[in-house]
Amino acid sequence: MPASLLLLPQRPASLRPAPALAGPSAVVALALALIAGLGGAAGAPPATLWLLLGAPLCEEIVFRAGLHEALLRRWPQAHPALPITLTALLFATAHALAHPSALAWAAATALPALALGALYQRQRHWLPCAALHALFNLIWLLGAPHLDSLLF
Repeated sequence: MPASLLLLPQRPASLRPAPALAGPSAVVALALALIAGLGGAAGAPPATLWLLLGAPLCEEIVFRAGLHEALLRRWPQAHPALPITLTALLFATAHALAHPSALAWAAATALPALALGALYQRQRHWLPCAALHALFNLIWLLGAPHLDSLLF
């Protein structure tokens, strides 16, 4: 999906923050501490907290701030679809490897991965991607009983 199709305004290059992984590491550590500390106290299962906080933060640091950004820097003149598509394929593959119904799981995560990649391409910051990823996971959690019976 071309980045121009998103309705979000693109930040001018001069205003884009330089991606750094030191800050995100602190955010992930804080999120993991929150998950560990609030899992029982808040009454929510730790797996749910992981899906809504930990996974989006960790995966977006790895796939968007890490891989996608590396592809953009390696091939700065490449068509925007290249890093979006390559990152989405690896994202879907990683999710498929962790699930018994690998092909269906890859298909179910490929479209959201393309949307996350287009958002990163447009904003060049992983935090909006983590927020959208958390929303995708929430939608999945709310619809999981129905979606699992249809897809798997």
